[in-house]
Amino acid sequence: MFKKRKSITLFIALLAMIFTVACGDIDALSQSVQQATSSSAVTIENIPEYSGEPYIALNNNEPNFDEKYFTTESFETYSDLDSLGRCGVAFANVGKDIMPTEERGSISQVKPTAWHSVKYDCVDERVLAMQKSLKILGYDCKREDGYFSSDTVEALKQFESANNLNVDGIYNDNDKNMLISKVIIYINDLSNDYQYKKLIEIMK
Repeated sequence: MFKKRKSITLFIALLAMIFTVACGDIDALSQSVQQATSSSAVTIENIPEYSGEPYIALNNNEPNFDEKYFTTESFETYSDLDSLGRCGVAFANVGKDIMPTEERGSISQVKPTAWHSVKYDCVDERVLAMQKSLKILGYDCKREDGYFSSDTVEALKQFESANNLNVDGIYNDNDKNMLISKVIIYINDLSNDYQYKKLIEIMK
């Protein structure tokens, strides 16, 4: 009976030791994971306030990729386009074996995805609206038929320059939004209303 009780006591003690060691290992592992996560993870909270500099260094400018990505093998992965046709996350380890071998074409007109633009020597309803709006603001396109002529390009460039836009003569969303806001301001200014001014003159 005594031997049996002693064996049970030793077994319980052994279990207690195993549990204590295991718990210690788990706690240590948990702490190391938390430390690694807190030191390397980038969140909105640990990004400093804007200081006027064009960029900031994160994580002391040290990469924090997982070691499984420390490889010389080339790979590339891309997310699906969103509902507006815009690109998402891209992740790659670029090597010569996956780079194009043919001569690169022109990239002068490469724009961000979902960017809508119209340019010289085309006919488009948006060009017609642009020409009418530019005329309201005093820019002479010399035509209002939707054809993106060289005179229309020059008028657009004048508008872009006057409003601190990219001066390239290509009608894009930034140009359109600025044009709309300027036309609204112009229309709401009664001093630009010819009929209103004539009425005031008659009433005087």
